[in-house]
Amino acid sequence: MYANYAETPEQEQVLQKLEEMFYTTPQWQLHQLCVENNWNLELCVSQWMNFVNNANLREKNKTEADPNPATNHPNKETLQICERYQRIGENIKKGYKVLILMRGPPGVGKTYTAHEIVKTFVDLQSPFDHIEDFIFSADDYFYNSKGVYRYNVKYLSEAHEFNQNRVREKAMSGFSPIIVDNTNLKLWEMMPYVKYAVQNGYTIEIVEPKPSWSKCAGKLAQRNIHGVAAEKIRTMMDKYEKGDVPDLMKVN
Repeated sequence: MYANYAETPEQEQVLQKLEEMFYTTPQWQLHQLCVENNWNLELCVSQWMNFVNNANLREKNKTEADPNPATNHPNKETLQICERYQRIGENIKKGYKVLILMRGPPGVGKTYTAHEIVKTFVDLQSPFDHIEDFIFSADDYFYNSKGVYRYNVKYLSEAHEFNQNRVREKAMSGFSPIIVDNTNLKLWEMMPYVKYAVQNGYTIEIVEPKPSWSKCAGKLAQRNIHGVAAEKIRTMMDKYEKGDVPDLMKVN
């Protein structure tokens, strides 16, 4: 997939991760970004977000004398994605209480994106801080004491209740950021977390990774770590309900 742009498996992995975050950006442009930053993922993310921020400022100041942006400018969807990441990062660094709801089918990159948000924006200098401390998933319920994942649909309700209780306790203590790493395909599935966020003064953000394979059930089945089959993923995707934070506020 990246044969024209990556010379090693490590470089291919960097390109894949960048595509998951900035999925509307052409591969040639991401490749140029990698070369300029010696294939350092964190430097690539930082430089691209700065570039997008500057491009956004240029867009605001654009006059009729310059109706067409340069061809290497990020498109509108990329700007919106990066603006959201930047807003999340600024709020975290300012010490605001932030609750992030991940959305998307298995294999789309929710957990990876959640990890990147923590690594990029959270100060993990304390030896007691771990990336996983900030990420809460119902899947955690199905790991045994040896760290082996044993899913059982009979206990799915208990798993979600377990996760909701953890998030409620963290929200009541003011812990931040809180990242809910579930599929959240229906709006009502997010409502318990929205309730805890509102009650405890949190800013709510929704993050939906949309890489090139986001609508391909077969590819999603290959990439998800829990072995969810393609047919099951298709069924889940059919249940997807569009909406953002303002829509959540209207749900009873």
